[in-house]
Amino acid sequence: MKRLQLGISLVEAMIAFVIMGAGMLAMIGMESALGFNSDVSRQRSEAVRLAEEAMERLRTFARLSDANDDLSSFDGFTNGTTVKGVGSGNLSNTAFTIATSLRDQGHHREAKIQVEWTDSFGHSGEANDRFVALHSVIARLDPALSGRLTVPPPGAAQVQPLGRHVSIPPDARDFGNGRSGYVPPGRNVTTAWVFDNQSGLVIRVCNVQVAIGNVTLTEALLRSSTCADLPGSSRIGYVVRGTVRLATGDRASPAVAQAPADATLDLDMTMSLSSVGEWQCFDDSSTAQRQSAVEYVCLVQMARDASGWSGRLSVSPAGWNFGGTAEAYRLCRYSADYDGNGTIANPEHPATYAAVRTNLAYQNFLLVRGDRSCPADTTAQASIGVNGNTVQHEPQR
Repeated sequence: MKRLQLGISLVEAMIAFVIMGAGMLAMIGMESALGFNSDVSRQRSEAVRLAEEAMERLRTFARLSDANDDLSSFDGFTNGTTVKGVGSGNLSNTAFTIATSLRDQGHHREAKIQVEWTDSFGHSGEANDRFVALHSVIARLDPALSGRLTVPPPGAAQVQPLGRHVSIPPDARDFGNGRSGYVPPGRNVTTAWVFDNQSGLVIRVCNVQVAIGNVTLTEALLRSSTCADLPGSSRIGYVVRGTVRLATGDRASPAVAQAPADATLDLDMTMSLSSVGEWQCFDDSSTAQRQSAVEYVCLVQMARDASGWSGRLSVSPAGWNFGGTAEAYRLCRYSADYDGNGTIANPEHPATYAAVRTNLAYQNFLLVRGDRSCPADTTAQASIGVNGNTVQHEPQR
């Protein structure tokens, strides 16, 4: 009897090996891709961590380190730093480049942190999506002033957390002996004032060099300057300060008045006194660089035995006009009967001040289009100068 031979031929074995080899290659490719993607994912997570850490370093600066508040004035400012990732060996298989950029926007900085790296195949940078970028805004405020959020309204006798009267400008330099020095805002300012920390009153006026700012101001510099001691001349100085903001949109609502965002106009602050006294005003408005708010401060000097100063504070346009058309502007003042006693007292920003014998802060204004009314809340909020309740100030009715 003829027997059948059972088994696998050489051709069949080769086909099986080819199929198995293709499957193994596919598995190896898949494993390689999974490993590469996992590696990139880990690197991206590490880049995000480094970017967040760099942004927090910018946010937690200890002080503004120079008088001009340059872009690099934040302590710890770095740019183009190269660091290794967390861990060692395979856990840290690439280097990360951290680029920090800050753009000056007047009272704040626009911050950008970009972290780039090179993957295991040599792909790097924005062109290969090997980067992470974080954007944020950092206020140009001295960290020591954060306690001012809990300061009581103007007119109160309490002392603020910095150990000074609430009405003293927050960026005044504390000399540590019960006095603070202050250079008013503006361009080419050659004046400095000395405050008594307890009363908040100006007790000395000095002539200083233009280059001196509040950050570098010291009592030794003032001693070498020409100063007039107000108490010694039987005079006293009261300060009025606040901001001027702008809202030029079609709608000037209370909500807009609470947070106006338009860039301000160039202007000057003026006073007209109906009492005996002298005044000088300073502001930081500029035609070269517009900011979200113009800060101003005025000093009224008068005889110590006088009953107080009386008068009106106004905005003087520089290159624009007041009027009732869309091309002109209307000046509104933040004002209301905050204490509910039926009158608008001096700290509540009246149209005309009367017998003022204290410093006045938060005397804020809002500019709107001339064909729009001043926004008004139905019920004024209790925080002076921070609500949406305004009344027309200029043009005078």
